Formats: sequence, C-alpha cells, structure tokens
Amino acid sequence: MFVPKYWGPSGWLAIELDRSAADWSETAELIETSYRQVALRRQLAVLDGVM
Repeated sequence: MFVPKYWGPSGWLAIELDRSAADWSETAELIETSYRQVALRRQLAVLDGVM
C-alpha cells in the first residue's frame, strides 16, 4: 500500500494490484472493509443479503 499523490492528504491509501505477489484474499478483505466504511445503510443491507 502507498499514499497516492493527490488523494493521500485526504486520508486515502492505494494498493498496487499488478504485482504478482498480491495476496488476493487480503486485498478482497481490504476492499470490502473500505467499502463498508463509506456505504449507505441500504447498500450494506444488500451486501449482507438482508434485502
């Protein structure tokens, strides 16, 4: 992970996905966790299969 040049000062992090040594299960967990922090309640309900 690294701090992107323009979005980094706002607290964003970036992941390089083109590396051959990428741990895809960790990457999927990071993406889902990040999405859950910004998603609306109704979007989380769909993600969790409640709706």
